[in-house]
This record gives sequence, structure tokens and C-alpha cells, in this order.
Amino acid sequence: MGGQAAAAEPGATVGTAQPRAAVGIFAHNEQATIGQVVEGFLNQTVSSAALCDVVVVCCGCTDDTLPIAREIAARDPRVRLMVRPRREGKVSAINEFLGVVNAELLVLSGADVVPTNNAVELLLSPLVADKRCMMTGPRVVMASKLSPPRAVDRLHDLLWSLHHAVALQRPKLGELVAIRQDVLRHRLPPGIHCDEALMESMVAAQGGRMGYVADALVYNFAPTSVRELYQQRRRIAAQHEVLQRLRGYRPSTTDPQLIMRALRTMPGGRLPLVLLLILLEAAARLHGHWDVHCGRSYQLWRIARPRSRDGYRLADMPVSTVAEAESRTAQAAELDDGGSLSHAATPHFRDRDQRGNAVQPGLRRMQPRKPGVGRLERRPREGAPGSGSGTVGCGR
Repeated sequence: MGGQAAAAEPGATVGTAQPRAAVGIFAHNEQATIGQVVEGFLNQTVSSAALCDVVVVCCGCTDDTLPIAREIAARDPRVRLMVRPRREGKVSAINEFLGVVNAELLVLSGADVVPTNNAVELLLSPLVADKRCMMTGPRVVMASKLSPPRAVDRLHDLLWSLHHAVALQRPKLGELVAIRQDVLRHRLPPGIHCDEALMESMVAAQGGRMGYVADALVYNFAPTSVRELYQQRRRIAAQHEVLQRLRGYRPSTTDPQLIMRALRTMPGGRLPLVLLLILLEAAARLHGHWDVHCGRSYQLWRIARPRSRDGYRLADMPVSTVAEAESRTAQAAELDDGGSLSHAATPHFRDRDQRGNAVQPGLRRMQPRKPGVGRLERRPREGAPGSGSGTVGCGR
């Protein structure tokens, strides 16, 4: 792939002082992956910013997530734990995290997403190089399975291949994002529970740019069944509908024209699987819209988590996924106006809405929420700034 970071334009560069960055990992009963995820962030190679803290936010965990995180924190001073006794939704957890970190740049991730060792650097570089870039996201691929893939594995892999093809046309950021803290200075508003898409809308409202950095890779895991995949898509569709109603923002993956272009990049041999995914997604979106009409809230939802991920291979995983191995020749297929998927390495920015209209700042101003009820577990650092204030961060 080609270049990995956006070149700064004249007058857009940030000062020479290295910005601080903090990672937030949000977990609810993620004992199968929490160790690999935290270690993945600790092993990052970052030069564009100072990676000060990795904060693990445990929300109502009843499995071994917290003991595993505590064991890592005991041997690495960069790891901090925030314990929330009740599960109140990821948006609420992010807001509480924002109240205790002291960093200009934030990396927000679920506890079931494993980054490659240069993902954070590739995501932070555009933010450092161009202050008009406010949010970046990586390419998400499915972790390789050691056993033959199931139907849900193939559907999940195809889904993220289509996300990739859409994001190359107009950024759609998910699973793990890097964002300027200034964007979230008023916290995330309540009532909308698709956190990444909500942050996209806040960036758009402030006239900022979003970058899709396809060279930055993170790995996720397929749901346990087709039924669970359907419920995921239904919940996401419902929250995208709420987002559009409350903030007038639609993610790029809801744009039919972009979806059709992405579908054209899929090889003909995968047509039966593509048709099955289209049927599943269409039904899930209709179901999600009906949920919104009936007033159903998705602040919390049932999560099925395996006790281990031994059936997956994370070390030295190849970039190729199930779908990409079969569609390599389609990667150069033209989208329009000469654009092609071979441009995947370049961060793709946007400062206009999904209709191509210039986005005006001030769409909606959010007020800070009341302090959360979580408990921040931290080991005092000798001479650390803010050691008496409960703020997590490193000094300038």
C-alpha cells in the first residue's frame, strides 16, 4: 500500500511540542480478549505523540475481565483501571473516561478489538500533521480462524469488506477511533448509543475532517451465530435512525449509492453470500426502524461472550481475510472518476455532509454531564502532575 499519513497543508501544521495521547478501553465481560487488547496497546510503536496512559474501563464485569486487567496494571505503570459497578452503556462510560484523562489526543476502543503494533501511530499521525483533521479510524478485518469458517464468519467478513469499500469513498469509522479531545469537550449527549457515528456527527458539526486510514489494521471477531449478527445489525440500524432524527446525520454506510458502488467491487463468485447479507441487512434495518417507532432503547443490550478466543490466530496474522483472498483482483475495480480501491493507503478526509453540502459548526451544543459513579484505581506515581486531583495523564 502507499502513503500512510496525510500530508499537512500550508498553515495547518501543529506546533513542535509533542502532544499527549491516552487510550480508553471499554469492557463488559471481555475476559477472552482483554489481555490481548491491553497488551496490544502497550506494545504500540508511537513516535508522533506521547502515549501516556492506557485506561481500562470495566463496566459491571462479572467474569475475569477485572482480575486480568489488574494483573497487567500491577506490572505496567501506564495501565489504569476505572471500575464502574453498573453497566450503563458505552456512551456513559466514555463520558466518565473523558473526565479523568489529561491528553490532547484520545484513542477509544472496545475490549474485543486487537490493534496491530503500528495502528495507533498511523491513526494519530494525521491528527498531529493537520489540526483540521479531528478524527481517524482504521480498517477492520476479521481475525483468522483456525477451524473452517462458519456461515456467520463469512457474513461477518463480507460485511467488513463492504465497510472498507464504502469508507474508501466516504469515511465510516468504527470499532476503534482516534479523536481530538476538543471535539468531546462537552461530552457525548445522552439518548444516542452508536458512539462512533455520534462522534462523527460532532466532528461534522464543527466543520472538521475525518480520515479513514486503511493501512492501520485492527482485528475483531465474528458473532457466535447468524442470529447474534442479525441482532447486532438491528441494534445499529435503530441507533443510526435515532442519530438521524436527533442530529440530522447519516453515516456513509446508510448511503445507497455508496453501498451499490461497494457491492460492485465484490467478485461474482460470492454472489450467493452477498445476496444473503443483503437480505439480512435489509430485514435488520426494517426491524431497527420499527424498534425506534416503538420507543425501544438500546442503551443496554444482551451480549454473548465466549470464555476464550482460542479458535482464532492473532499473532503474525496476514492482512488477507476470507473475502479479500477471493476478491484480490477486484481491488483495482474503478469506482468512478478514476477512483479505485488501490488508493486504500491514503487517509480519506471529509469536511462535508453525506449530501455534499458544507457542514456548518454548532449543529448542537452539548452540556457536560454530572460526574460519574465509577471508581478510578490508580497507583501513585512519584512526581506525577495532578497526583492529588484524580486526573490521569502525563505532564507536558
